[in-house]
Amino acid sequence: MNSYIESILLLLKNILFEYWNYIILGILVTILILFILWVIISYYTFKWFKLKVDAEYLYYDKYNDSCKNILDEFGDYSIKRVYIVRKPVLFFMKILINIITFNKFNVELEKIRKDIKDENFLPQHPFIVIEIELPDKSRKQIKVEKINRIRITTDFDVYHKQTMHKIPVKKKYTLKKLLTKTRKRIGDKRFFNWGIYKNNSQEFVKELLITFKSLCKKNENFVCQSEMTEMPTKFTDFNMYTINCVRNISNMMESILIRVCNM
Repeated sequence: MNSYIESILLLLKNILFEYWNYIILGILVTILILFILWVIISYYTFKWFKLKVDAEYLYYDKYNDSCKNILDEFGDYSIKRVYIVRKPVLFFMKILINIITFNKFNVELEKIRKDIKDENFLPQHPFIVIEIELPDKSRKQIKVEKINRIRITTDFDVYHKQTMHKIPVKKKYTLKKLLTKTRKRIGDKRFFNWGIYKNNSQEFVKELLITFKSLCKKNENFVCQSEMTEMPTKFTDFNMYTINCVRNISNMMESILIRVCNM
């Protein structure tokens, strides 16, 4: 009996070892199919009960553990320099949005390029980089941005296609003071959460600049792409609902991953 069980376990082990890549692929495909079915069923359930499909029924009102750790460690030091930065949206994100919108994103982008007569026009993702002074007089740079939600990090790359614009620091600020003041002014829902149309990275950086009292026309033009403002209105309700679902799943997975890494 024991030898029979051992043989079965050995066979299973060999199968897992030899076909692990197909097994993982099968699991991923199954998860994707289940996600698509869940999106479709929940979307039509929302439509049936006449609920707003683009409303934020799941939203956040606090920082994740990674942001908390950085704020605890560096949040009380004086800000010496501030840069507003923009970089082209990642290729992966463009592919994902194209899939979700059934290539409508690419079609609308080509229309914009024709209208402004610029074949190299690309959607930009803005964020800010602050430089603080530590007790030993050394400097530390911290990146603050909003993608699927607020992200604060000291570990970030500099891309050759990104452009930077330095803004003057008119008042004494710390990172905690900057974020707390902005949060109180616009409210938790707008501060912590992301939306592709109403509450995106451009709006977030603009609000930080308002707190800094540095939102002039030059800075606003650097941060905002007026050409992209109306694009999300061209997407269908189903497109917008799917984007929100992907955002919510991404937020949950990110929170779980951060907690596991901090264990």
